Amino acid sequence: MSNAIRVSHVIWGYLGGGVDSVLDSYLQADEFLQERVCSHVVIVRPPAMGAQKTPKVGTSFNIVPHGTSQLFRAARETARHIQDNGSDIVFLNGFNATILGYLLRRLLPPNLPILSTYHGTYFPRTMVERFKAALFDRLERRFIQRHASAVIAVSHHSAAVLKGKGVPAEKLRILHNGIAPGIPLITPKTHSAARGQQDAVKIITVSRLNEAKGIDVLLRAFSGAAQKYPKAELEIVGSGELEDELKSLAVSLGVSDRAHFLGNRNDIADLLSEADIFAMTSRQENHSVAILEAMRAGLPLVVTDVGGNSESIKHGQEGFLVADLDSAAAEERMSELIGSPDLRARLGQSARTRFEANFQSVIMIENLYGIISEFVGKE
Repeated sequence: MSNAIRVSHVIWGYLGGGVDSVLDSYLQADEFLQERVCSHVVIVRPPAMGAQKTPKVGTSFNIVPHGTSQLFRAARETARHIQDNGSDIVFLNGFNATILGYLLRRLLPPNLPILSTYHGTYFPRTMVERFKAALFDRLERRFIQRHASAVIAVSHHSAAVLKGKGVPAEKLRILHNGIAPGIPLITPKTHSAARGQQDAVKIITVSRLNEAKGIDVLLRAFSGAAQKYPKAELEIVGSGELEDELKSLAVSLGVSDRAHFLGNRNDIADLLSEADIFAMTSRQENHSVAILEAMRAGLPLVVTDVGGNSESIKHGQEGFLVADLDSAAAEERMSELIGSPDLRARLGQSARTRFEANFQSVIMIENLYGIISEFVGKE
């Protein structure tokens, strides 16, 4: 693989979140592009995090066991691993890695391309978090403006946000997320039948349980739909700091026996294949991998019209887009789908078709290679 482009990815934590899922997709380049790309990962992970996640088998990686209190040491070790790998280009995945990039830019050769990946800012709840969010946002933006060779935005929405913050248009590259083709299509019309429950309808969401994901809005929407359809159920896959608060809300809404909190799961594809409708009422998104997984499973969707969601689905074609915080609109659309197996089947088939045409891994990887080739040329 002497002619392969050697790509080093830097990521902070690698704990299983959305940024990590995107990196996992990028690492499929070694498989899809064969002799053209060879990937390497540097995971900056303080021991206190206690995580064990590592890249897929066959991917070269190093773990740097230092946190923010040892930032300079973490940067030096990261730079050493990148240089030992003989890297031709570096990707900084997520805002923590991008902030580490200030030091890496000084430690690495000046002609080594460094690209940032932008996944948006996190959703702050407290005054302290709002201050930190503003600080990190400013640091990330300035690094991109002054030091990054380019920045990859996961949606046109994200690119527009960066452009509005002063990032030059010539530095922006848009790369929608992509995931593996996965399971064969089970049409939504047959999901309930496959469970032996012809008249039951299962709604599912896959999400962190935090403020940004708007599970409170989803619960309120479901409580209204549940009154009309007594056999409807809701599955909430994921965990987070609001779990206890959301469970209490389900009790107060009278749906605690039908809204099931499943926690973190490793069988998400199986859960989606047994569901009938996917719903997500986020207050903030960029380009949701969870939505792509639902489209791959052939599910009709009810999602908020925020961030890059409208780049994934088109209203009335693969599902429905509803306004942020509008639980009544989400309830109306969920009820419409619950009451019509034929509509679920039609929109679900369209979702699968759109996924296959636009959001498969192989499409994303070829586009990623095009970006890499802009900055690294090998004979």
